[in-house]
Amino acid sequence: MKPRSSSPTTLDPALASLFKSLNLDPVTSMTGGRFSSFDAIWRHPTSQATLYVGGQAAAESLELLNKYGITRVVNCTEDLPNYHAKNRNNKGGYGGVGGPMKKTKKRSSSTDESKNATAYASSMAPASPSQPPLPLSPGKTPPPAKLPASASPTHPTTTTATTSSSSPSLSTPSPKPPTPPPPPVSYLRFPISTWSPPSTPQPQPATAFLTPLFSFVDSSLKSGHSVLLHCTAGTRKSGAAAVVLLARYAGLEGVQEAENVVRKCRHVVEVGGRLRGLVKAWGVERDAGGGGDVNI
Repeated sequence: MKPRSSSPTTLDPALASLFKSLNLDPVTSMTGGRFSSFDAIWRHPTSQATLYVGGQAAAESLELLNKYGITRVVNCTEDLPNYHAKNRNNKGGYGGVGGPMKKTKKRSSSTDESKNATAYASSMAPASPSQPPLPLSPGKTPPPAKLPASASPTHPTTTTATTSSSSPSLSTPSPKPPTPPPPPVSYLRFPISTWSPPSTPQPQPATAFLTPLFSFVDSSLKSGHSVLLHCTAGTRKSGAAAVVLLARYAGLEGVQEAENVVRKCRHVVEVGGRLRGLVKAWGVERDAGGGGDVNI
């Protein structure tokens, strides 16, 4: 999850140009190489919110989401949980990083308890009285108390407290302001593989099926919230969602071109089977004048 160690001098000029067309930095946007847990594919030109695509490892890590300012997550699966829907302040609990910590109280041994009781009893016992003075012989008076050499009965010794003017004044440091909690994470569960193609008894138009995805991501990016599209590995389901979204945002002519661009950003994306049928069906509807309005 660390930035890839590339430099502008070694990066392919065509790839650098591609990243700039997506409003991405060609070096820092590549988050970890071929097997990174997530990758950036597009950045909003005004709000600077970023669209990412990745896998389960990225979705589980609240630390990573906070680090990259990701506050919106699209869960493209049917079974993976929305990990941080109930854990919005990073205090452990459901889906927290590392899970909740179980604290156990260490019980003291009987020897320790005995020592503690003895020490407590000793501290509460009254101090022993001083030895009484010896009795005086009959007819004698006690001798006068001895005074210090520098003192006399008429001029007792006095002590004057002096304060050095050079002593620094002590001041109580002001308390640090509390660290604000991280922003909450909002979710859209969008099981993209449940689309019904034309060959099924109840086919669904691709654009109508994808409209909840478009609405959620459009409004999130426009309002400045970075978005993570994720599935288990960040290859097929979230990859298909990334293809149709990037085709809309980057103004790409066809879905095949959009898929090629997504794979430049995240090499492991592979759209096949029913998901490829969904992407193609949406492309046909888009070419026919549909495809959904881009409200971003």
